[in-house]
Amino acid sequence: MPRTGSDPTAAREAPSRAQTAADRCVHGEVRLWPQAAPGSAGWTHRESAFHDPAGGHRIRNVVVPTLIPYLPELGRATGSAAIVAPGGGFVMLSMDSEGTMAAEWLRDRGIAAFVLKYRLAHSGETMADFAERVAAVFAPVHNGESVAAAIADVDRGAAALALADAQRAISLLRSRAAEWEIDPAMIGMIGFSAGGFLATNATRAHDPAERPDFVASIYGGYAQGRPAPDTAPPLFTVVTADDQLCFEETIRLVQAWRAAGRPVEAHIYPEGGHGFGLTSTGHAVDGWPHLLEDWLTALGHLG
Repeated sequence: MPRTGSDPTAAREAPSRAQTAADRCVHGEVRLWPQAAPGSAGWTHRESAFHDPAGGHRIRNVVVPTLIPYLPELGRATGSAAIVAPGGGFVMLSMDSEGTMAAEWLRDRGIAAFVLKYRLAHSGETMADFAERVAAVFAPVHNGESVAAAIADVDRGAAALALADAQRAISLLRSRAAEWEIDPAMIGMIGFSAGGFLATNATRAHDPAERPDFVASIYGGYAQGRPAPDTAPPLFTVVTADDQLCFEETIRLVQAWRAAGRPVEAHIYPEGGHGFGLTSTGHAVDGWPHLLEDWLTALGHLG
């Protein structure tokens, strides 16, 4: 979801930087589905990218879901892997602070990271169309509806397609674990905002091969009204008290894990708003990655 105060109408459209991002990876982008992704085979709109002055590189209209690998040096690899799911309200992806920066942070600590470009709701051909679509998505939230309920209404299925991509990504990593030299029993998911919803909801997959082994939901949430599964993995979550979008969503997420008797570590900071990712806010919340590092170490994912 957008950083508090961002203005999509000020964004400048540009050709997609997917290849630029891939240049910093080992293998470039990896398609999740060998053919057209199920449920969107008839989509004809084109992926595009733009720069938001308040949030950096963004991508919208994703039709072909992919993983972008960020693999650590062999001497530093711990065997663990994490799928990074950027936020953006299921109408865009915040690819810098909630994508590549997070993947590089994980890679530098020996965890194989894979940025997930999941399918999004069609946001129109022009940036004016996009701004109108974003306003429509978040209007219910500003009128008092929960973020989880608003997400459930996005394009009547875009969030479900994104979740299918997330679960497919997890199973794909497991099936190709030897290729990337990762442990198939140590594959987690770290999501931001809408990506945080994907990470926690992936734990409800019917197929165990599609469930993450650990989850970090950064200012995210969970399916409204659904209990956490008895098999829910360890959860780490961070939110600020002044987050107007996902504070209550995060509290409900923690309560769901707690009610199921599943392990959860939660941190609430007083200030920082929504959408900070790995950028500096000048507030205490900037230290949250250190807490994540401690949590990953305690779980055995770091040396």
